[in-house]
Amino acid sequence: MDKKTEVLLLKTGRNQFKRVNINDIYLLGADNVYTIVKLSCDDSFLATKPLKYLEKQVSKYNNFCRINRSTIVNLDFVSEFTLNTHPIVLLENKERFKVTEQYKNNFLKKITNKDKK
Repeated sequence: MDKKTEVLLLKTGRNQFKRVNINDIYLLGADNVYTIVKLSCDDSFLATKPLKYLEKQVSKYNNFCRINRSTIVNLDFVSEFTLNTHPIVLLENKERFKVTEQYKNNFLKKITNKDKK
């Protein structure tokens, strides 16, 4: 799959849709039955689908990883992470997110294998 040209079509309203380059998404965050989509250009919007639905949409891309119940990050935007008793992911824009125990092993596997490909 050519990541550079992959585009998601996300519903943002009753009759509104937004085309988003998959590489521009750095975070998907749960907001009740909606999802906050944050983009690398400091733009964000609300998609009218739940996080679980969008997780299926981005699951074919190896650079996305769920780190807790309400957050999926694009690993390309992770600048640091800690693995102490409270694991934290720091994104390039300095936002911090907790990595919960349930998702920690998958995150470690994906982030450590990411640069080997």
